[in-house]
Amino acid sequence: MEAFGVVWVWASGTPGHFGGTTSMSALRGCFWAVSPFVVLVAIGVADAALIGINFVGKGTVSGTVYTQPLAATESAGAPGFTQFNWNNAAGSSNPTGGQSLYDENGQGTGATLTWTYADKSYTSISDTPGDRRMMRGYLSLFPDKDPVSVTVSGLGALFTVHGYSVVVYFDGENATKTSNQDGVTEYFLTPSGGTAKTVFGKDAGGTNFNGTYTPATGTTAAGATAGNYVRFDGLKASAFTLTATPVTGSGPINGIQIVAAPEPTTLGLIILGGAVLIRRRRIHSGR
Repeated sequence: MEAFGVVWVWASGTPGHFGGTTSMSALRGCFWAVSPFVVLVAIGVADAALIGINFVGKGTVSGTVYTQPLAATESAGAPGFTQFNWNNAAGSSNPTGGQSLYDENGQGTGATLTWTYADKSYTSISDTPGDRRMMRGYLSLFPDKDPVSVTVSGLGALFTVHGYSVVVYFDGENATKTSNQDGVTEYFLTPSGGTAKTVFGKDAGGTNFNGTYTPATGTTAAGATAGNYVRFDGLKASAFTLTATPVTGSGPINGIQIVAAPEPTTLGLIILGGAVLIRRRRIHSGR
């Protein structure tokens, strides 16, 4: 299935358009259902590829289940980025070798994931399938250790040719703390061979994820807005490293998505009723 948009111009000069999701064969069929006195431009856009990474967090300790991995059939992600087949990253670290990553269809991508030593944590929200399960567990700064760093390597042409975005989800446990302090984190992304990007996100004090995703923005700690995910756009490098440095709080990373820019698949110009249009042009030119 592919998304499409069609724009036409009637012989009178009045524009129109329609769009939706269909197969390209059905889209081609609809050309001939339109009046013959039109010009149509059709653009097909392939679905964007997604890689989702869920940091499981504390997991199971001494028989007590604190957090669970996402099943392949569980859907999670902010609006526009919802996907199945999340990669579950468990444990305090995976500094060498790397974890192989698959996409939203469960297909291998050739990309790998590593992360530095971190504290495995969880929030007090309910452990229900999907979004809440993804947002329940997280990695965060371990006392007296360096900030958490996550590296993705080996991204292929599907991501590097047309570019991609990185979405970082965050929500630390601050709803049950007596201080109710806001947690502000500097999310610093360094693409291989590229220019580093920084976004500050604020995890509002006294609250945890409630099922609604809210983007956070800010170029400084003081200017950070409250939310539960930040986004980095315009990336084309085959590898990047994300570091979460807390200004206040613990600098949580609950999940990451790598979202490939949609790839145009069809660009066509069709002119129907051409003889009539050519005749109109000759009349107006006086020939």
